[in-house]
Amino acid sequence: MSGWGTTDSLKNCKKWKAKTKALKKRLLRLVSKTPKRKFYYGFFSKYCRLRPKWVLIESFHGQTVSDSGLVLAQEIARLYPGQYRVFYATEDKKKHQAFVDAAGLQVELVDVTTFRYTRILACAQHIFSNASLPIYFIKRPGQVYMQTWHGTPLKTLGKQMRMGIESMYNVQHNFLQADYLTQPNDFTKEAIFRDYNLEELYTGKVVMAGYPRNKVFMEPEKGTALRRKLGLEDKTVYAYMPTWRGQSNHSVDVLEYAAQVKKIMQQVDSGLKDDQVLYVNFHPILHGAVQLDAYQHILPFPTEVSNYEFLNCADALITDYSSVFFDFSLTKKPIILFMYDYDTYLADRGLYMDVRTLPFRQIYQTEELVECLRSGACLQDDYSDTEYYHTFSKYDSPDVSEKLLKLAFTGDTGDFEIVDYAKNTEKTWKVLYPEMMNQISDFRTLARLADAQSVVLMEKKWFKGGMSPALYDHYNHAFPYVITTKTVPRTYLEAYLAYLGVRRVQKRLLQRDMQRTFPNLKIEGGYQRDTFLLEAGCTANMGAAVRVQLKQCTVEKGVLQLEYADVSAQYQVLQQALVSQKGCIMAAWDAQSDAASAASYDLNGMIEDARLYVQTGCIPALIARDRQTDQSVLLLFDDDKKRLRAKERANAWNNAPYYYGIDTQEYTVSAAYNTPAFRRTAKNNKLENPGAALAELSPEKQSIPLVLLPFLTRKKKAPRCLMVWLTTPDTAMNRLWRGAALQALECKGRECAMHLFLEGVEPKQILGSTLEFRSKTEQIAIPFQMKTKPTHSGCELYLKVQLQDDMPLKELYWDAYVQIEQFGKPYRLRVYCNNSKLKLKLFFTNCQADAGNDHILFPYFGKKGVLCYCYRPLSEYDTAAVRRREVLAYGLYRLFRPFWERQKNWVVFEKFCKTAQDNSYYFFKFCMENLPKNERKHIYYIIDPRESDYQNVAQYGRQVVPFMSLKHMLLSLSMKICISSDSTSHLYVWRSKPSIVRRTIKKKRELFLQHGVTAMKQVHQLFGKKGSSPMTYFVTCSRPEHDIVVREFGYAPQNVPVTGFARWDVLEDKSTPDDPFILMMPTWRSWLEEVDNDTFLQSDYYKNYSALLTDPALDEMLRRNHTRLVFYLHPKFAGYMNNFKDKISPRVTCIPFGQQPLNELMMRCKLLVTDYSSVCWDVLYQNKPVVYYQFDYDLYNEVHGSYLDMTTQLPGDRLTDAKDLVPCLDGYAASGFEMKPRYREMAEQYFMFRDNDNSRRIYQFLKSNGY
Repeated sequence: MSGWGTTDSLKNCKKWKAKTKALKKRLLRLVSKTPKRKFYYGFFSKYCRLRPKWVLIESFHGQTVSDSGLVLAQEIARLYPGQYRVFYATEDKKKHQAFVDAAGLQVELVDVTTFRYTRILACAQHIFSNASLPIYFIKRPGQVYMQTWHGTPLKTLGKQMRMGIESMYNVQHNFLQADYLTQPNDFTKEAIFRDYNLEELYTGKVVMAGYPRNKVFMEPEKGTALRRKLGLEDKTVYAYMPTWRGQSNHSVDVLEYAAQVKKIMQQVDSGLKDDQVLYVNFHPILHGAVQLDAYQHILPFPTEVSNYEFLNCADALITDYSSVFFDFSLTKKPIILFMYDYDTYLADRGLYMDVRTLPFRQIYQTEELVECLRSGACLQDDYSDTEYYHTFSKYDSPDVSEKLLKLAFTGDTGDFEIVDYAKNTEKTWKVLYPEMMNQISDFRTLARLADAQSVVLMEKKWFKGGMSPALYDHYNHAFPYVITTKTVPRTYLEAYLAYLGVRRVQKRLLQRDMQRTFPNLKIEGGYQRDTFLLEAGCTANMGAAVRVQLKQCTVEKGVLQLEYADVSAQYQVLQQALVSQKGCIMAAWDAQSDAASAASYDLNGMIEDARLYVQTGCIPALIARDRQTDQSVLLLFDDDKKRLRAKERANAWNNAPYYYGIDTQEYTVSAAYNTPAFRRTAKNNKLENPGAALAELSPEKQSIPLVLLPFLTRKKKAPRCLMVWLTTPDTAMNRLWRGAALQALECKGRECAMHLFLEGVEPKQILGSTLEFRSKTEQIAIPFQMKTKPTHSGCELYLKVQLQDDMPLKELYWDAYVQIEQFGKPYRLRVYCNNSKLKLKLFFTNCQADAGNDHILFPYFGKKGVLCYCYRPLSEYDTAAVRRREVLAYGLYRLFRPFWERQKNWVVFEKFCKTAQDNSYYFFKFCMENLPKNERKHIYYIIDPRESDYQNVAQYGRQVVPFMSLKHMLLSLSMKICISSDSTSHLYVWRSKPSIVRRTIKKKRELFLQHGVTAMKQVHQLFGKKGSSPMTYFVTCSRPEHDIVVREFGYAPQNVPVTGFARWDVLEDKSTPDDPFILMMPTWRSWLEEVDNDTFLQSDYYKNYSALLTDPALDEMLRRNHTRLVFYLHPKFAGYMNNFKDKISPRVTCIPFGQQPLNELMMRCKLLVTDYSSVCWDVLYQNKPVVYYQFDYDLYNEVHGSYLDMTTQLPGDRLTDAKDLVPCLDGYAASGFEMKPRYREMAEQYFMFRDNDNSRRIYQFLKSNGY
């Protein structure tokens, strides 16, 4: 066998790919619309003159034509007719134009997504906004910007939003840019200035004035006229205006929020009288999520008038935490605070005041609200003579709009109370602007560096993975800060010249950015980017560290011994330190007396208290004083020669650094050391005191072996210095060697052979090579015949195995290993391949070996190019004809790719493409029966026509595609997204050989509908973000399940919608007294998957269930209660069903998988007996009892694990002994199979929806994500 390709060619190919990708990204950024706006704005603001008679008004980023902006536009037309050209920003021109025409508003609408808007923003002399203008906006000299805001804050804002501090960035930017900030009361001014850090940074004027929009509430006669116009004279009109939910305006779970609202609306609608009507105006985040058409007494706000105009005619306002009640209270009409989620909301978001002290009616239960509205009891409420009213209405007046316009147009302050912050322009600031922030040590460093003249500049993109809570909890008041984005406006020419390094242009852009971020403030010498500190717990500047020549490095018993070039001539060594890979100084202590040339680092304490955790590293360092500059410097250790040796050894398959040795020791660590919770906490670099958090997890201790590996790495992004890595013995060699490099591979006839190359390994180090069965419970190894050949840089290894009928081959997966001796110990290496030509060979050739007994053994490549083998039965698709069809499909797809991708097809399928009875089928059925033709024509269902379930979907004609047809392959290659209750592996031949179609499918996006609630069995290693079958979106049914998927699987919360299962839309209790039966459905066991029949008969699984089904006591119990038992074996064990059939009583029925729809069985049964199967949730959904029979709990929990504590958290009786099961079932039968109340309550938390609308929610989620 010959090798394939060369290392140099592969490196060059990767280099050009990286350059091409970077160039493409830059070009796309230049031509895409959003980044282009700042370039156009930069051009307009630089070259276009100001237009003195242009006025730009914007409300809520263009989402509405309303609020104070609408009133100001009306007043301009009344007071200054024909004098100003007024532009009103909008994001829906067609919709808002109809409103403008109906209202007779004299404005020009301008779309905020156009470049025309950008030009008007740059040129209009007068700008009014109630929210925020684009982040690239800089107020030009001569422009007047009045920020009116949009409400007295009740909900916490700005830096009081613990989970979303970064969302303040553009609001803060707009406040700082404004000439005038209008504040309706002292309470609002204090909150906004404190929580947006304005007190010392704002340089404009604060105008104490009520909101212009509130003028309407001081004109009751207009409310009466509007009621007459709308035909509401004889009605009691309630207005409901709730705010949004969530920890920040970027983290709202719309589906969950909508479900709560729908439930409330249904109760209210059924309780109102015919002469009562509730008008609703939801927050924009619920746009389209709640439809009001189905209600009799509930209507949306009229569109022909503004919200406040309509609110003025209402008899009472119902709200929750929205600041609208501050405005409405000017009418002195009744206000109801309906706070059904007060405790949750307070924990998520927080409030500035205790709303329970306000003089308004407060209701916490929907039933109480319905009764209050129905009886009209609230209509007599009065709060006009209270401290609240006099405090919050102090600055409101009918003529406030007129006076604000006069102030903006002429500068006349009139009788306004003005607070001038021009004094802030006199102070000189030092701006601390870090290069990056991603750990709590960055905040700690800034807190120690900042003084009274310091302000910190942070970027919004840094606030990921807990940075916002870290800032809020510990450093929110340690220094004033501004949050921004890199969006300085500039022309294309300026951007290009700055990229080329033209200093004059770079300086100009820096000055412009400072004016954008800190308008009118004095900044000392630009931005200070060197925000590092050489102290324990702070962040060090790794880029400025000095490298010291390392002479010798050894590690033994957890102690690192270093010898290096003497540094005493230039440096005075003060401390020794251990630094994290991200630059955090984890520990520092006084240096040893001889630290100028040698030092030891005892890592035992760091390891045992988990400051250095497994699969992480640290960097030994010295903190010294430079004798010439008297500055502190960080000294790191390096050896260029050994690094060069590692670089020379490295190739396309092997990125191994240079290692100095290996140290394996037993360490005393926490008993929870290997648990997910401990791992998350130990690796969380955003915790102020991780030691205390870890101590809470478990006080117990255990002893485990761990390995220390000191090394020099050549990776570009890694620190160029000596590092120490902590790992486990099993994975140590994955650090030392990537593996054996595959050079050639053949599977032909009954022989499998391969040619390997091991860099830096001598033939005498090779102990052997084996093909090993992948199993947690069995150890089977087949030795390879081996031949070695030494080379100048390592050795070549030739392996082959002759497949014999008597070999202990078992289904399914096998791995190839090479055993070598290193550092006096044996280690196993995996076989890797990074040769694209060799991988393509498997796609286009029939590479398989005949293993006898109608089985084949074929190679495939797993993650990171690991060579694996699959042993399985020969199938009808293992033919050359199928391979040719694949090549044809791929060719057609590549040829007509633009056409296919424009279709944006959805592909729906189920297990093995053989069934149509699970979530996928019900979602597909919903789409076919509820969507318009132009949408459903792009939705396809894949199924084998020979299967019985084909009849369930046959009626949908061309939307149903035969499995493994050419059309199936084309759709799989071109689909926009696939939707299934199983992984993408089920969309093609199960366990197929390497295939060009299969490879493309794995790269497609998938909405995972699941086939069971994720709770009882750990499957993150399969379906997690880093699992073997990662998903794009992961459908869940409840908040606890959502949290499990986010926490354990690694998905972003927005990609884990809580919708409920599609199959539950038709789920109902169909059990009858005439045929009461018990459904027994145990799940499968991974250690028994696809074992031969003899092995299965010897298993505890078979013995326990066989004994149970033939137990005379069970038969007698069934006879006595006039019931029967249906035994439904898991589909993975369907081949073993005959082992049960001939040994059971007439009252026990065995049903093979697929013979009857599982949904139907679960609806008709009275009770379910299972073990760890997620089907329990379908039965619990119907409020039926579930009994958990877990005879092999210890083994199952060890192999699979669970996200629940199954000994205490299961919503049903849990039994481990068969002798207890029959009496338990007897008790349920005697009670009429009634579910116990405590189990009903436990189960309730796992079902957010019970409204038969799950498929619609899934569809809406897909559409909201652009599919």
